[in-house]
Amino acid sequence: MKKLREAISSALMLSHCAFVESAEQALMHFTLNDPSELLLSSNQCLIRMIPAILGACGSVSSLLIMSSERFQASRNIPTYESSSKMSGMKLVALHICITFVGVFGSACMYHFPTRVAHCTIFSVDGKPTQTVVTVCEILNCCENHIFTQTALFLSEFFTICFYIQLLKGNKLRYISQESLKMSLTEKYQLSENIRVLRLLLPVVISHTSITMAGAIGFFIFELVGFNKELYPIFENQFTLRSKRLTDCKIYAVNMASGDELVAAYDREIKRGC
Repeated sequence: MKKLREAISSALMLSHCAFVESAEQALMHFTLNDPSELLLSSNQCLIRMIPAILGACGSVSSLLIMSSERFQASRNIPTYESSSKMSGMKLVALHICITFVGVFGSACMYHFPTRVAHCTIFSVDGKPTQTVVTVCEILNCCENHIFTQTALFLSEFFTICFYIQLLKGNKLRYISQESLKMSLTEKYQLSENIRVLRLLLPVVISHTSITMAGAIGFFIFELVGFNKELYPIFENQFTLRSKRLTDCKIYAVNMASGDELVAAYDREIKRGC
């Protein structure tokens, strides 16, 4: 059920982004007087990308807030069940603040040197600053190459380690001598913590794995340092298999002889007809 809710939230976020972009594009088509007006400024791109940036910041910080809630539940077992709604509202306020701080920081660093035809979440001029801001550990390897571990990576790594430690701590507490002195309410709350942490752990692992895969991909891309002139080499890697299949067919025809060659030419002639 938790994964289903996350999938629905992601679909709604993408739908919102597509709706905002399509609506602005349709308005531009109706009002433009010159084809060059299809090129977008930094502010126009930022308006289109804000839903995606908001969703990314909210998604990354959500699990961190959930781990904080489980920490409070594990720490305040005698009183957590009777706690007021204010504690939950504080976590919601903290989540909103973290999300908007991330969006505000991204907006301040969002700028393109010229008008562009395609908007991206990370802008050209803001990318170096954003990389420096999100870096937690920097080691200069050589010119234009840096070894980075981003706050995103560390946040997700901390979350999964925190969940595992909470689950282990609650299990040890449940089988320890301390549990014998607990009331029925406290034992119920402790077993409920273990149950919830067990349910959430697969979600945390899958979410963290996906986020870390993106962070590691960004790290590799920055470490290799692809320049503009090397982009075609990077893109050709995705079409290497289809090119190899085409080359094999050409080699098979060129190396054919006798009846094989005649049959190959017949196939090509019939295909042309």
